[in-house]
Amino acid sequence: MRFAAIILYTVGFSFTLTACLQPPLRPQFGRLRTDNVVPETDPSTDPDNPVTTNPKNGDNTVDIALTRDTLSKIMEAPGGTQDNACLNKPTTSKNQLRLLTSDEYVNTVQDVLQITTDYRASLPTETTVFGFRNNADVSQVSDAHAAAYLDVALSVADEAKAKLQNLVQCSETDGVTCGQKVINMLAPQLWRRPLEAAEKSSLLNMYKVGLASSPTEGMTILITDILMSPNFLYRSEIGKSGALTAYELASAVSYFFWGSAPDASLQAAAANGSILTDAGLVAQVQRYFSSPRSKYTSTEFANVWLESRSVLGASKDATLFPLFTQPVKNAMAAEAVDTFEFMIKQPTTTFENLFTFDSSLGDANLAQYYRGALSQDTGVAKIKYAANPRKGVLSFGAVLSHLATPTETHPIKRGDYVLKNMFCHIPEPTPSGLVVTVPPANAAQTTRERFAAHTSDPKCAGCHIAIDGIGFGMEDFDGAGVFRDMDHGKKVDTTGEVVGIDSATTKFSGVGELSAYIASSSQAKRCFVVEWYRLAHGYTERPADICAIRDIANKFEKGNMTLSRLIIQIITHPSYAKKEQ
Repeated sequence: MRFAAIILYTVGFSFTLTACLQPPLRPQFGRLRTDNVVPETDPSTDPDNPVTTNPKNGDNTVDIALTRDTLSKIMEAPGGTQDNACLNKPTTSKNQLRLLTSDEYVNTVQDVLQITTDYRASLPTETTVFGFRNNADVSQVSDAHAAAYLDVALSVADEAKAKLQNLVQCSETDGVTCGQKVINMLAPQLWRRPLEAAEKSSLLNMYKVGLASSPTEGMTILITDILMSPNFLYRSEIGKSGALTAYELASAVSYFFWGSAPDASLQAAAANGSILTDAGLVAQVQRYFSSPRSKYTSTEFANVWLESRSVLGASKDATLFPLFTQPVKNAMAAEAVDTFEFMIKQPTTTFENLFTFDSSLGDANLAQYYRGALSQDTGVAKIKYAANPRKGVLSFGAVLSHLATPTETHPIKRGDYVLKNMFCHIPEPTPSGLVVTVPPANAAQTTRERFAAHTSDPKCAGCHIAIDGIGFGMEDFDGAGVFRDMDHGKKVDTTGEVVGIDSATTKFSGVGELSAYIASSSQAKRCFVVEWYRLAHGYTERPADICAIRDIANKFEKGNMTLSRLIIQIITHPSYAKKEQ
């Protein structure tokens, strides 16, 4: 039996697969690792651990003290010392290589190679930072991850070989001619740039190694080699002469909006250099944003900012919440992303509108659950909130029900969520050795009364006054996201306060009034910009990013900028294309 050695390299590791040529062996390791499994529920159950939700994959974490200081300078009101410090200061972003997320990997091979299989479950699960899965600082490839990538690449190669006639008008039996077509036509799309002559030669030589055994083996090795290259697995944002190249910028636009490789029009804009002009870049960004495929980025953002995907794994006591069924959970998750996407696509939607709307996109299941009315509005099914004060994104069932326990609400989780996600305020961690306990449930006390016992504890009060002050005011919605005015036979106390935000303490009552406050909050608007910046740039903000973020945030806060304009501004701002030298 003949054997061939396939040497495949990625950043930080190399390994040799000795494979039987009839056919190549698939490694059986990689798929079964626990960090390859997407948990049904959010693995982070500690509200005092705000950074990584999947810490298994690496030791790199955010410097919380530095991030707090950076955020405090971003949140400073316009016209202060920070703006003076930013005068005439160039804004640049970080040089980096960005590992494709599992979504980006699958979208790319489906678009370029016409692959129909969804390989997400077989790819490594990303480490998340502040909820985002695309953080380049913690995206590392371990040996086990490499094995998983190889396994998927071999499977993708098998699928792609059957489609070569459609893709490059040849078949593997055509030998070197077909191999060269794959290198000349498919590799540039997968690597998102033209190949150098030496790169083409290297791929062709690898192809010929397998071809010596058989045409099918040669094509398997060639496609696998292309997919295992760091040029495919990583998106380059290294830049040249202090700026992204045309092809790097085209990739940035395409992956931000669609989570996939640039289409033919965007590739052409990179090839002719028009994307490097302001007008050319804006034209491509607007085209990508206006496409239905840009729901990719709105979904990615909504699932982080609203944590809406978490509701799918939420479990409730069926006796207490019999209507909280899987169809309702599915409808809640869809409501959050569909409504958010619908709103950002409206040309006049502002930040304030996100917190004041009184209807959302949904189905009959959710309308009945909310006790609202389902109607058609310009061809879109909308739930009109009826006899309850449900208003804006904060009242989505997906948000409220996942920030709870199986049996009741959880004021700490809700308050912590609002502080972190709406205000970019990172609470101090629980002191070492301090165990926070909440008195067990009893029929004589409301949830608020029980949780208040720990809030009044001097050891907890320093942090939890701010956390619980918000969470207590959200008690008008129960643990399954349904409006209520009674809890354990007592009238619900919905008085709350936001402490230390916008340099003030603001009192409110209920989710509706809290939403109205967030809608007008300077810090909430600036935090919203930070969240979009994190998603677009793929890393946590640093001191070097303060001026760029402040420039965008100042315009967003003061100019009543629409959401669509903000999103376009994030990716077209000079700081994105300019790179550190």
